[in-house]
Amino acid sequence: MTLAHFDGRALKIKRETRQVSRWHHWGRQAGSRFCPDCLAETKGRWKLSWRLGWMFACLDHNRLLAEACSQCGQMPWKRLHQQRYVPEPGVCAFPGQRDEADRRHQRCGYRLSEVASIELGCGHTLLTAQKLLTEIAENDSAEFGIYASTPQRISALEALADLRALSSRLLADAADSGLAIVLPHDTREIYEGVKGSLPEAVGAVPARRSLTAPVQAIGIAAALQVLGQADFHAAGRELRNLVAAADPSETLKRLTGFHRMHGITPLLSAVQLTAQEPMLRPSDQLRYRLPAFLPSRPSPRGGLADQRVHKIPSCFWPGWSVLLSPPQGAYTRTFRPCLSASLALVGTQDDLRA
Repeated sequence: MTLAHFDGRALKIKRETRQVSRWHHWGRQAGSRFCPDCLAETKGRWKLSWRLGWMFACLDHNRLLAEACSQCGQMPWKRLHQQRYVPEPGVCAFPGQRDEADRRHQRCGYRLSEVASIELGCGHTLLTAQKLLTEIAENDSAEFGIYASTPQRISALEALADLRALSSRLLADAADSGLAIVLPHDTREIYEGVKGSLPEAVGAVPARRSLTAPVQAIGIAAALQVLGQADFHAAGRELRNLVAAADPSETLKRLTGFHRMHGITPLLSAVQLTAQEPMLRPSDQLRYRLPAFLPSRPSPRGGLADQRVHKIPSCFWPGWSVLLSPPQGAYTRTFRPCLSASLALVGTQDDLRA
């Protein structure tokens, strides 16, 4: 009956205060979206899952969830119900006009089953995305796209953290990018309807209150389009297409902004690095280990990087130099020291002079 059912899988509950941590995975301490059709069928019965911050669609009625009363404009369940009033299921209980007779605020009283919401077709991309998020939370693991090819298990909390970070960054860069062009056809009309509520400045993370159900759904659909690819290189290409600009330097600037994503898995970090690959110098591609199975950021100075430098000869090993030499040949006096320096660059922050 409580959100403790999802604790550790889809949200985090602060045990000392018995409240949802709103800083994790779209956590919401108060307020709830709702499906008007479900309320009409059940005479006002509220679903527990509607209170989850990443729920944006009803899979029973194929529509986006509503999130505000049509009369007072307030989200239901933002306040505890006052004991002086008898609860009325399915009716907005937000304080409305003040009654001068008893000097108390009357309830709004609008029937939430009459609130309009966006209807989606059967098999819609956003419904597929919502079904996938629900399966991740219920199974407490992510086994799709780039997560399916990794040997380690990715928990629901980790996958939802990646989705939250990536969708927020994509929405921040969606204002003047071609997001409508690369999104699936069935989501473009919804995107055009919410485009005006997206942040105008590229690089500005959307405010929490601006994440309405349609906006959040568009962001998650775009994020799943990236994370749903079979490998890191395909995911990197998809991410690069989503934020591509006419000026390549502007595209690199946007991709660099993804460095500010916090609390993400190494898998999403590898996707972000792979997206930059064509725009990086060969030396930087070596630093980020881009040809490897899991690209990663350079480690700080010291440790294994310094140990590796002392084990590499000044001139690369002759046998490996022959194997790595181009078919047309190379000057060994130049080629072998360059190979040694290249190997020393991998995963380090050292410059070429060092």
